[in-house]
Amino acid sequence: MTKYDLIKEVLEKLDAFWEDASQTDKNLSAFGRYINATKTEDNHLRYIHSNTGKLSSLGYLLAKMCRYARYYNKELLKYTEFSTPEEFGLAASLLHGKTPRKSELLSREVIEIPTGMATIKRLVTKGILLEINDTDDRRALRIGLTPYGREKVLEAFKVLYPLNEIIAGPLQQSEIEQLLDLLAKLDDYHFKNHENNLHKILSNYEYEQPKTRNNR
Repeated sequence: MTKYDLIKEVLEKLDAFWEDASQTDKNLSAFGRYINATKTEDNHLRYIHSNTGKLSSLGYLLAKMCRYARYYNKELLKYTEFSTPEEFGLAASLLHGKTPRKSELLSREVIEIPTGMATIKRLVTKGILLEINDTDDRRALRIGLTPYGREKVLEAFKVLYPLNEIIAGPLQQSEIEQLLDLLAKLDDYHFKNHENNLHKILSNYEYEQPKTRNNR
């Protein structure tokens, strides 16, 4: 591409930007956001990126990737003893022989208590997990993996292995490593905060309360 080809391409994008009725701010910054947004064919993402910026696009894409991963995961889990990604995740986290309290396990895996307790109950019924009395607190129960459960987790790992390549898609090895580093950094930050400082973090940001009958 010559510089004249580049100028032509920029002018074509500028014409499209200028004719776009949704672009109310006709300035260089808005044009730059428009160019970045048009790199994707996803019209919804283009709208988010153009109107609210990159942070909104980040949240949208992360949420969408979670849905993709969950869909692939559920399709492959049909060939295992596990019905949901949560069932497999909880069982797999106990593969190394630890027997944490139920509440500790659910906190570590970032699963809400009602959902997690129901999941654990299903796994106990299936014979994959077993409940163990806590010698330090009679009111608490610890949870562990049965020999049968260990066998089924290892079998599921073999079934789910293609998921790694499916999710990575077109990413090169260097891009995968960079992405892993970034996601690990985010996970470390949010895991430390998701329980103790959740409300404090949210209070630092202003957000509009939804209207209810009481505050209309």
